[in-house]
Amino acid sequence: MKELFNTAFEVSLRILLILNVARDKLSLERITAFDFIANYGTDFEVSDYNLHGNNRLRFSEYTVRREKVNQGIKDLVLIGYVLPCCSKEGFTYYLTENGRAFCRELNNEYATKYSNMVNMVLSEYGNFAETELINKINHRAIAMFGGK
Repeated sequence: MKELFNTAFEVSLRILLILNVARDKLSLERITAFDFIANYGTDFEVSDYNLHGNNRLRFSEYTVRREKVNQGIKDLVLIGYVLPCCSKEGFTYYLTENGRAFCRELNNEYATKYSNMVNMVLSEYGNFAETELINKINHRAIAMFGGK
């Protein structure tokens, strides 16, 4: 069966929006976490609704999402919308001017809602370390299934 949602292309568009809103260099881990939290804002207390709806298996998406974000970043680098930056902490990514121009063309309702959600995520979790973000996601997943 052909995928309808969370394709590499769809994830690439969200990566562009995250980098556009953040206006900063972000790692693969931060992009993945911010995307996941933005899609499921209710679970992370940044919104009163989840952009991607409610489903029991949403936390199982996280691992696959990381792979798709990785592929999306590669695709965006190849077309010149994103550039990698290497530091002693590892690779981070930022938008090129072509990437920013493309984002200005994404002016539909979903792009607006998603960008607003990313703003809320950055306000709440922007200063979290990568390990804190991943721990937050893991703790929410455990709590959802009745753990502590």
